[in-house]
Amino acid sequence: IVPIVLGVLVLLPAVVAIGISALAAQTPGGGEILEEASPVRFASYYGLVGILVMLFAAAQGPELFGRDQRYGVLPLYFSRVLTRLDYALAKTGGLWAALLLLIVIPQALLLVGRIFVAPDPVVGIQDEIGSVPQVMAQAVLSAGLLGSLTALVASNTPRRAYATAIIIAIFIIPPIIVALVGNLVSQDSAQLLVLFSPADVLDGTNAWIYGSIPD
Repeated sequence: IVPIVLGVLVLLPAVVAIGISALAAQTPGGGEILEEASPVRFASYYGLVGILVMLFAAAQGPELFGRDQRYGVLPLYFSRVLTRLDYALAKTGGLWAALLLLIVIPQALLLVGRIFVAPDPVVGIQDEIGSVPQVMAQAVLSAGLLGSLTALVASNTPRRAYATAIIIAIFIIPPIIVALVGNLVSQDSAQLLVLFSPADVLDGTNAWIYGSIPD
């Protein structure tokens, strides 16, 4: 239930944005104003759904790693021709792939929707296709960082509830600490401190990829 619900919630901003684009295309005169007012764009999409992606990772990482440890089935895996590295790469790769799909699919839906609501689909493709490398770059970085941290914690915590709580804490607490300490130390120290906050790091990569200025 959890991954399905989170997947639906991640899709909602894309559906809303397509609806706004469709209304803008049918609104004479004020269409451009309506389109510009939409908060859902490729540059802002990860910022809108980032917390949902983190919750997905926190919920599914322990499912991938915790059960094998808790129920003692690892010796069964390693009794076959399977190395520890193979096992770790397969589990972590599955988590990376799931997170990558969770991030990319809604934006692919947004891309297709914006192309079809454009007055000329060919022009729509030309206008929107430039966003694909940016979307993929941020998606790969996000899936890689969040998936790796999740795998690290989940593989060392057999209890799923504990692993989920620790993962959420790693994603949620550091930005708060960075914001508080950043007001007390020099700007250079604050910039270094941001590197210990996964959420702030991904906000920074998103800003860099799309050429926007972070808070």
